Amino acid sequence: MAGNVTVTMTLESRGEAMIPFETLAGVLQSFVDLIGALQREVVGGLPVNWGLADLRKGSATVELRSVTTDLGSENRARTVASAIARVAAAAAAGDYESIPWVSARGPALQMASWLSDDIPTIQLNSMGTVARIMKEQSKAPTKARGIYLGSIRGTVEALNRRQDLRFTLYDDVFDSAYVCYLGRSTVPYKLDQLWEKHVAVKGVITPGRPSSITQIEDIRILGDRSADYTKTEGAFGDWDSSVEDRIDALRRERRGE
Repeated sequence: MAGNVTVTMTLESRGEAMIPFETLAGVLQSFVDLIGALQREVVGGLPVNWGLADLRKGSATVELRSVTTDLGSENRARTVASAIARVAAAAAAGDYESIPWVSARGPALQMASWLSDDIPTIQLNSMGTVARIMKEQSKAPTKARGIYLGSIRGTVEALNRRQDLRFTLYDDVFDSAYVCYLGRSTVPYKLDQLWEKHVAVKGVITPGRPSSITQIEDIRILGDRSADYTKTEGAFGDWDSSVEDRIDALRRERRGE
């Protein structure tokens, strides 16, 4: 039966600008990844089925409605929709680091990355919360909030196959842990092939406790482990070699400064 939980996403174009199909497809895929991440995080990976309730052209509005069979599935849908509202509010404020579900930060940032001068706003309406993610705000966290694309080298440990596919990477420099979420990643390795391997993982890096790597684009198996900090590419974002030593920048990032 159809439930009462609805989530609406609208791409707002500027003037008569046409929304490119590639942009719509990219935003939708990021939205699917966000919902999947939140379902794993907030309802333990239990199924929540969503149906397409409405699809409108013009400013491209997509409305999803929960398809539930019992009270339990309805409650799960409400829990996920509430989490979507919280993520949307954080994204609208440009504060992606405040999103409490680490694996949801990457998809939220990826969704905002599709914004342009012609498509400057994504509006999300969930559980009575209406949030507008704007192009000007979406760029700020990449540098100011410490979320950026890069790669980390380290050793793979702590594989997890339950609910979602993830592993823990201990970096070569400080032996700090990064939780790596494979999700819908198309990297060619299975978890068993990565166990105790020295690798370089490229994706969206979010420093914190714990730090994480989401939206993984590539995993390369390397040779023997090296503690050379210059090999830890992308481990920090706004670094200027003229005013700060590289190792000091790494330490600053680890402290979350």
